Amino acid sequence: MKREDLKKLGLSDEQIEGVMSAHGKDITSLQEKVNGLTNERDGLKSQLDERDQQLVDLQKNSKNVDDLNEKIKQLQADNQKVNEDWQNKLATQTKNFRIETALREAKARNVKAVLPFIDTEKVTVDGDNLKGLDEQIKAIQQSDSYLFDEGKPEPRINIGGAFNNGENGTDGKVDPVVSSIAARMKSI
Repeated sequence: MKREDLKKLGLSDEQIEGVMSAHGKDITSLQEKVNGLTNERDGLKSQLDERDQQLVDLQKNSKNVDDLNEKIKQLQADNQKVNEDWQNKLATQTKNFRIETALREAKARNVKAVLPFIDTEKVTVDGDNLKGLDEQIKAIQQSDSYLFDEGKPEPRINIGGAFNNGENGTDGKVDPVVSSIAARMKSI
């Protein structure tokens, strides 16, 4: 979805901004899910390959039942540790994605610039919520407000050339010269 396409449909700049914001939230959520599933798939593939190799090694090296039982116990412990490490990695990744999403929603100008100010150890995931993050974001917004977009509208330049957020500075009256130039510009 591009801004130009929305302009062609006749939407105002405010409407376009609203559509792009909603679209961005949807894309961010979907991207988070895709990244999580991709990492999970890759991790499971590597675990499967590792276990297949362990079985091949086990068949080659097993001379007697005692050696085989000992090797099985060791492999089970190793596999359990790998599984726990993988679950921790996924939980950390999910938490990081949610923190980045929350920073985008708080209108951080650059998420990577704000992340070092966040103590992720104090942030906990509770279902779909993050505990301890809102307080940190508010503190950063107060101490380092330049890192966040304050929502002030950008000054628009009208045809009259004034920089008064879209007002032409003539008490609502349009200069006839400006009107004639605007009419000629539209016909081009």
